[in-house]
Amino acid sequence: MRKLPVYLFCDSGVDDFQQMCLYRGLDEWNRLFPEMQVSYFGSRQMWKNENGREALTERNEYSSGDWFTEKSTVIDDEGVAVDAEVALELLEAEPWQWTDTHIDLFVTSRRLIIPKHSFYPVVVRDRHAVQSVYQFNNIPDKLDVDLGKRVWRIKGLLWHALGHINGLTD
Repeated sequence: MRKLPVYLFCDSGVDDFQQMCLYRGLDEWNRLFPEMQVSYFGSRQMWKNENGREALTERNEYSSGDWFTEKSTVIDDEGVAVDAEVALELLEAEPWQWTDTHIDLFVTSRRLIIPKHSFYPVVVRDRHAVQSVYQFNNIPDKLDVDLGKRVWRIKGLLWHALGHINGLTD
């Protein structure tokens, strides 16, 4: 198990219900593995300066899920999507990795693709993961009779990525 802090954040397209599911999933993971320091940022700006104020970097680089989504967005035959490889490269290049090595879990509301391949719900590389809740966005509540199933699916997405990062799954 990696002893690095875990930072979970998402873009503003991830709705309140999905964010609640992610938060619950992270909370449950933390109860199972209390030695991990877990921080949930949701869709708000993540980085603060030493005075506790939001970090003001050029165009707020690396500071929110919306920035990561914007910088990794591509358009393919099916429309707008996030390029998983670009998003992972941005996570790896993020400057706070040099002073505060950590695990990044980025969740986007857009389709997540690897160009020339199809949709992927989770892409993991080393200690970074990009995940998509896109497949949950347009499911009417009446089609998902058991709301608990939707909660478990979203938490499962998160746990799947954490399992890969921590070597608990292949």
